[in-house]
Amino acid sequence: MVDAVLEARKNSQLQSGVSMSIFSPIPRVITSTPFDDMASIEPIVEGVMSSPERQAAFEATNALCRSTRITLSRIIAPPEGLENAKWLQRYVFHHDTHSRRQLVAALQEFREHSEGKKMSITASLAGPVVISTLAAESLSEIEDAGDRLQNDPGTQARAAAILTATTDWSSGIAKVMT
Repeated sequence: MVDAVLEARKNSQLQSGVSMSIFSPIPRVITSTPFDDMASIEPIVEGVMSSPERQAAFEATNALCRSTRITLSRIIAPPEGLENAKWLQRYVFHHDTHSRRQLVAALQEFREHSEGKKMSITASLAGPVVISTLAAESLSEIEDAGDRLQNDPGTQARAAAILTATTDWSSGIAKVMT
């Protein structure tokens, strides 16, 4: 499946990243394609929908998966260090419809006071989900961030503010494949 996704992304000529979850409750291959604005997505979608070959390739890749999901997300804060990342730690926060502003503000506060590389913050345009991602060159960077979370009272307080704005959350670590 990973090879098929990598090949499809290469053939699409889209600037994108592919990662595969390694340490997470649900195994996933995740692709991400940054866009400057929503209007720039339309020709890509139209290109896939109007080409039987591209549609067939898209469906063949999807057939290898247990499930697929495409989510459009607005970048609120980009990640630092993505160009050299070998690992990604993602936090997926679900919130009720009235808590997004509070959740994003808490994540921005957490990000502002974080030591080391800053995590990204993205908000889904399709539902009540906000994702924060740490790009790391090594697993020890992720371990260091976890140690700060466990041992620094300020970091713990900022994390608690994030959780008060969520209905549930999950996290996982993924290996960068491209």
